[in-house]
Amino acid sequence: MTGTEYAALLARSPHGAHRALFDEYYNYVYTVVCGRLAGAPREDVEECVSDTFASLYMELEKGSFDGELRGVVGVIAKRRAIDRYRSAFARRPGVVSLDDESSAQLPSGDNTEESVENELLRAQLIGAVESLGEPDSTILIQRYFFGCRFGEIAKQLSMSAPAVRMRCSRALRRLKMILTENETEL
Repeated sequence: MTGTEYAALLARSPHGAHRALFDEYYNYVYTVVCGRLAGAPREDVEECVSDTFASLYMELEKGSFDGELRGVVGVIAKRRAIDRYRSAFARRPGVVSLDDESSAQLPSGDNTEESVENELLRAQLIGAVESLGEPDSTILIQRYFFGCRFGEIAKQLSMSAPAVRMRCSRALRRLKMILTENETEL
């Protein structure tokens, strides 16, 4: 959805515009927030998603955005999640925020070469998962990265649990084919 499309919907029906924005970007916001709030209670994640959409609605009513809204949505979701993380976890002793400047000075026992190779492999894997398209990439990310059950994923995507299970199985087979093709190219 672009900013001009959203503005046109907002002029016709504010509730309809908000609903369309929510429907289009809910999974994206949820993924961004879960990535930042790993280990947080589910209620905190859901509350942060709600706060993100409230902030997004207010921000979009202030100004006009001509291009795609995905960047704006991502930035607001990331900032809200960081704020939530800081307020929830930063006060606990022994917890160091990754956004803190002193975190860069923490000693690391990792092998740098191995870390770089792992990061490259992760990037290739993420690219391969994204190449599967929607909803397959969302299903795999929710299932294997966030550990969601098929029923939970089905509710998020408005699908049945058996359909999600089947799409997951097929997506894994396609992912395996993509990764083996990429391996021969390397």
